[in-house]
Amino acid sequence: MALNKADFPFYTSSATNINITGPGVWFVYGGTASTVVLPPRAGIPNSDLAIYRIVVAPTAAPVTVSRSSADTIAVGGVTTATSFILNPGESVDMIHSGLTWVPLFGAIPPAMFRKVAPMQTGTTFTLDRSASLFVFTGTAAAAWTLPVLSLNKGLDYTLHNRGTAAITLSPNGADTLTLGAVTASSVVIAPGQIVRVVNDGTTWIVENRPVRRLRSGKYYGIPNVAFNNTGLPTADRLRVVPFVVPESGVYDRIASEVITGAAATLLRWGIYRDGGGYPGALILDSGAVGDASTAGVKEATIAANLVGGERVWLGVAAQGGNPTMRTLAGSISLPDVGIDTADIVTFSGIAVGYFTSAAAALPATFTAGAGVQNTAPGIWLRKA
Repeated sequence: MALNKADFPFYTSSATNINITGPGVWFVYGGTASTVVLPPRAGIPNSDLAIYRIVVAPTAAPVTVSRSSADTIAVGGVTTATSFILNPGESVDMIHSGLTWVPLFGAIPPAMFRKVAPMQTGTTFTLDRSASLFVFTGTAAAAWTLPVLSLNKGLDYTLHNRGTAAITLSPNGADTLTLGAVTASSVVIAPGQIVRVVNDGTTWIVENRPVRRLRSGKYYGIPNVAFNNTGLPTADRLRVVPFVVPESGVYDRIASEVITGAAATLLRWGIYRDGGGYPGALILDSGAVGDASTAGVKEATIAANLVGGERVWLGVAAQGGNPTMRTLAGSISLPDVGIDTADIVTFSGIAVGYFTSAAAALPATFTAGAGVQNTAPGIWLRKA
């Protein structure tokens, strides 16, 4: 039997409350979350039951499909549900079995299975509902933007950085990202990292498990090394050491200790992204704000949003003078610092980082071919 257009009419609506009154296609395109209410089942013989197709426009807000009266819906393995959500771009045919409403989805929504998107190599990209796994293979730093939070509740992304540069992931507009208990404006996905991002309807939750939990308001340095030496850092020389971020979140202070001050000297701290076993792009330049003319712990107020498990390089330069500072023990060798055979001979196998000149603002990219150092000032970060 052929169906004519009149047998299956088409309705459109942008209202926030839509009551289905007859069979056909109900196309919902409103930008505000809405509810579609199915007709009551009571009193309608099975022979008269029709199919009601509900389609949500790709640019619409999510739609709640609800039943009337005491009717129930069989969805997600539950036969007594009273409603379910249709996300933008999804559709469903609603049929009543005589006992309950049964939804027949036109296709499995992208959020419900692991579809892989084409490899991304560009410097800008906005995620969408076409896939749940996105992979970056680019060589230049990329800025990725999440879709609108309110239109994509339940969306679940896995993001894999297989490239050689970092991805900065940001929410859309005034939407937020949450890392543990911290609300962040963006999160950096370093090369080699895999991050899961889930929309709970109120925020994008970033699941990137910390290496270890930290206490808010406490300072943390390189673990399992001794800072029981002192030394002269050499004026206008930036010394950096590797640091594996223990926990994702914001770090609000960076500090070093001056043992004996030097007149007219300021400390300037920096944090560099890892560039494949060597310091890469500058994340943060604190400015020359630490007064090193007197002894004591000196610090700068910062706002560094770092990802747990990411290796960064912490650095400090004494600009203008050469104060005595708290340093790593002279016998320490950090395995994260790559050295060659000449360095093994020169430094007896001991290496803690690299150094380069820095009399003013820190270089945007750490100097290529910088010298290996066998001692460095102690640097601590405070967890916000």
